[in-house]
Amino acid sequence: MVTGWDISSWSNRGTVEEERKEAEKKVEQARITFAQLTRQISINDESTEGKIEEGAIALRSAITETLERHVKWRHWCTRSKQWWTNEL
Repeated sequence: MVTGWDISSWSNRGTVEEERKEAEKKVEQARITFAQLTRQISINDESTEGKIEEGAIALRSAITETLERHVKWRHWCTRSKQWWTNEL
């Protein structure tokens, strides 16, 4: 799947040991941020439709904010081919 978020620096494909450790550190920092942002969301079987809607909005906001803090945004130009992968 292709998105506008570039998480290639999160990859720990066994390249250089320092790069792998740095990637693991970035992933862990993003997990901590996401956990902090979602701590307030509480949905259960008795939640009303409005409460579920609020939770969904809060979850989307938490995902977006986590990405904005920890991931570079890909900048596409007019000649960019988003479908082009490393395998091609």
